[in-house]
Amino acid sequence: MATQLNNQYTFDSRLVAEAVQVPDGAFIVIDDLAFAENGLGRKIAQTMAVEIEGRHVSLAYVDDDATTYDLVLAEDKPEVIGTFQQLQSRHADAYDRLVRAFGGVGKFSPHEMVIALHWLQGRKMSIEFETYFEAASFARQQSARSAWVVGNRYDAMALAPVDWKTLGI
Repeated sequence: MATQLNNQYTFDSRLVAEAVQVPDGAFIVIDDLAFAENGLGRKIAQTMAVEIEGRHVSLAYVDDDATTYDLVLAEDKPEVIGTFQQLQSRHADAYDRLVRAFGGVGKFSPHEMVIALHWLQGRKMSIEFETYFEAASFARQQSARSAWVVGNRYDAMALAPVDWKTLGI
């Protein structure tokens, strides 16, 4: 049996039973085979809380017009990294430096900023200012590649690993 929300998305009832709830609007890091097979690592996505079949669960999506909304499953090993506002506050200095590296306010998407902040958190070294430009560049590329995988899931799996240079991404 499948459940359909009041939109174009339909979810198998067995998957709904395995879905979990994380804070609404939070960014999470989750396992995603299409991302892993194409060298992108774990997927960074934002969440939306919904009620399906009387259960409160979360959907994950990337900040792109062609995004899909996927159930967050326990097997995805969701790791909550926080809302945009929490991350901005928690990493205020890095956020300010990244804003400059991106070219100013309004020159980046929230998804790109969160990717950059998350990338910087993995750095154990003293962070030089040039590293913020590297983080911004990485985030733009990762965001574009994420959007391609989400919008072309079948091709992403069939062609894995995708040749990003051939695609111009």
